[in-house]
Amino acid sequence: MAESQKAPVKRGGRYCVCGGPGGVSCKNSTHTPGIILHKFPSEKTRPDERRLWTKFVRRHRTNFSPTQYSVVCSAHFEPSCYPQSFSLDIPEHLRPKARYLKPDALPTIDAVPVETDKLKSTPVSKRQSRMVNMKREDAIKRQKERRQKTVQLIPAALEQDTLLASQNELLA
Repeated sequence: MAESQKAPVKRGGRYCVCGGPGGVSCKNSTHTPGIILHKFPSEKTRPDERRLWTKFVRRHRTNFSPTQYSVVCSAHFEPSCYPQSFSLDIPEHLRPKARYLKPDALPTIDAVPVETDKLKSTPVSKRQSRMVNMKREDAIKRQKERRQKTVQLIPAALEQDTLLASQNELLA
């Protein structure tokens, strides 16, 4: 029953050929929202750029040789690799991402984007989630109590400081 509620997994499409440290592969594909896939430069027209792209991928995939279907995702390119057609002062995060690269763009970002599915914790029972919430509420309650004690101690400490200061003045 739980399996029928899961979203269907999209299969097919192209996947990024880049890898990352520790033998981790980039999981971005044509189905990943917000990610653009870029074909390798042509061997005939831009052999130098193709060689540099291949060298970048071979840092983590030593036996890699590009095919006509090999692609690199936009996560491996810096924002400066995309042409800017805006003359307005629009913040970087609000600008639409260009769908094409500059002719001399090279992949430079080595990190593999973290998948959000792996960040989610394992499914917990209702009881476990209640226990976590109770512990969280207890911690908040203790923190509030400590703050109240601190607020109550501050006037007493100020009174002691003024008494000590007045005693020092009398002695001097």
